[in-house]
Amino acid sequence: MFTLINMQQSAMLCFVAISIGVLAFYAIASSIVGVVFVERVLHLPREDKLATSSLRMSAAHSEVAGVEDVRITAPDGVRLVGWYVRPLHDNGSAVILLHGAGHDRVRVEKQALILLRHGYRVLMPDSRGQGHSEGRLTTFGVEESGDVERWISWLQAYDTPLCTYGYGQSMGALILLRSLAVENRFCAVIADSSPISIVEEGYDLFSHIFRLGPLLGRWLGRGPMAIAALYSRCRYGIDLADASAERGLRWATMPVLLIQGAMDLKVSPRHAGHLSLCNRMVEVWYVPEAGHSTAINVANSEYEARLLRWFNAAKRRNETKSLQT
Repeated sequence: MFTLINMQQSAMLCFVAISIGVLAFYAIASSIVGVVFVERVLHLPREDKLATSSLRMSAAHSEVAGVEDVRITAPDGVRLVGWYVRPLHDNGSAVILLHGAGHDRVRVEKQALILLRHGYRVLMPDSRGQGHSEGRLTTFGVEESGDVERWISWLQAYDTPLCTYGYGQSMGALILLRSLAVENRFCAVIADSSPISIVEEGYDLFSHIFRLGPLLGRWLGRGPMAIAALYSRCRYGIDLADASAERGLRWATMPVLLIQGAMDLKVSPRHAGHLSLCNRMVEVWYVPEAGHSTAINVANSEYEARLLRWFNAAKRRNETKSLQT
């Protein structure tokens, strides 16, 4: 009997030791992964594709009225730059185009050329910490939401469009949607391949890297993302939980179209499904065979038609409201 009790005690001690070891390993691994995640996310590489811009060449061949270099200064002193492009045949409205992570304004020039052909002015800023804009950090909407507000104020003071629309791609889509918590001057918004939040994208990244299912990846990813949130606040004063498209969408007062590739491996279609439930003004277009931010290539003609239809419908609603008042 004593032998049996000793064996049970040994087994229990062994189990406790293994459990402590597993928890210690998880804590250490979570700390490392969380810190690396923050450093990589907040310090994105810069891209400079201005020399290869087809938009500049289009301007040179009189396909657009002209490309103007513009700049503003954010409240924290960061200087932000971009292009303001006028079409040959102006319809009086303007669209702010926001590019994705690790890119510059050239990344959204396909969308710009579509809109310019149909008479829209386009404002194409480089996000802070990206392209030619200043800034040591990219915060996925925490700081950039205020930048969006400032760009709209600049646009309305400089050129006074009839309607101002917003378009964002990937990180730009997240920034655009996050800005809706404080910005209600858009007539309509289109967000292509937006994650729910940077935290939710972190869960997906964790699942993908370690080849885990979404539920297991989310469960095991809570530790690293908790460390990431704590580290980003302590090290940089940035609350990653605030980089949330969901938070902005709940305050949206204008129509929002979400474009989501059905084959997107970077931002799962579940993100668009979740965001569509945040506000009755939201509609989702799922694009078959499209990956991350590739809907414009996979379904080009329909992509163009949907962009124009969405903005034109918003313009008609605004005109109707103006007549009624």
